[in-house]
Amino acid sequence: MKKLTTLFLILFTTICLNVMGQITLEHSYFTNQKQFYFTDIGNNNCKYVIVDSSGVSIYNLNHSLYLHFIPALPIWQEPHLYSICYITNSLFDCDSTTLEYAITNAGDAYSGFYVYRTDGTLLFSKSNASGPYCYGCADGSIVIRPIENTPKGTKLFLLGIDSTWVYSLCGTLSIKVDEHLTNSNYVKVFPNPTTGIINFEIHPPNNLEKFKLTIYNSLFQVIEETIVNGRYYQLDLNNRSLSSGTYLFDLRTEQKVFQTGKFILTK
Repeated sequence: MKKLTTLFLILFTTICLNVMGQITLEHSYFTNQKQFYFTDIGNNNCKYVIVDSSGVSIYNLNHSLYLHFIPALPIWQEPHLYSICYITNSLFDCDSTTLEYAITNAGDAYSGFYVYRTDGTLLFSKSNASGPYCYGCADGSIVIRPIENTPKGTKLFLLGIDSTWVYSLCGTLSIKVDEHLTNSNYVKVFPNPTTGIINFEIHPPNNLEKFKLTIYNSLFQVIEETIVNGRYYQLDLNNRSLSSGTYLFDLRTEQKVFQTGKFILTK
């Protein structure tokens, strides 16, 4: 009996160790205030991409540096907070020996949509337009993004103030490409903690829907809500009978919550 018990414990320990060993840390990237995503630049050539104000770094899957380049337009600077998207060697340009990328702000129809090669050559530009991007539109049933494969070829859809333009592209959109055109951090709060004044820097996921910013106390009671009409919203908590503690917020439409967060009030 003791032998069976000992054998069972050995097998159980071995199984547990094997299960625990299935998830291992491969690499870590410093991504504070940076955009990070995984993409296919063409022909199943997959890369990691990190974008920040200093440039774009592309890494191989073994985490070695593949390419670093400076975007042709300054990104994350007012009045347009641009993002890099659709890095590819065959989508926009039939010359597969070059690498190109799109740059736009999906939440700002005035920002423009541009396609550059990494050497700075401008391949395409459309002012007063952007690539619409939305998760969860129409009750969460669809994803809207500016480039789609269709039975008639790959199409680019650009949204203007009162028009939508459809363009045919040279290549085919990889099924591994699902790049956010805007940072998923749609709302930034500062200072946090706060002693009374809290600032919200808001960059909505798209300009197709009406967004609302709602602030709650720890009991999920609404203490403030406002329709997002601009990029900045400031709330003075000093003139309210609020105690020190943690407060919550969310950015939502009628169909979907896009972001939740919290801040701390200290008095």
